[in-house]
Amino acid sequence: MTRGEGDVEIQPARGEDATAIAECVTAAYEIYTERLGNPARATLDDYTKVIQQHRVFVLCETEKIIGILVRIIQNQSFFVDNVAEHPDQ
Repeated sequence: MTRGEGDVEIQPARGEDATAIAECVTAAYEIYTERLGNPARATLDDYTKVIQQHRVFVLCETEKIIGILVRIIQNQSFFVDNVAEHPDQ
């Protein structure tokens, strides 16, 4: 199957995705910094560690990360810790 322009794919994050994930999250939460009076917690996370410790998925469009989801598993259940979409999308 040939992927066309505008096609998106969801895949597990890899360690080398950490910088692009951090950039996506920072861009997504940037509009809230002034309202909160400080950066949102998600923008301060070390995504290299987050990827190692939790289930992180990336939404990619032609190799560019445009969204992320962080799922944390605890006590035989899970919760969604963060969902972010780059505002340019």
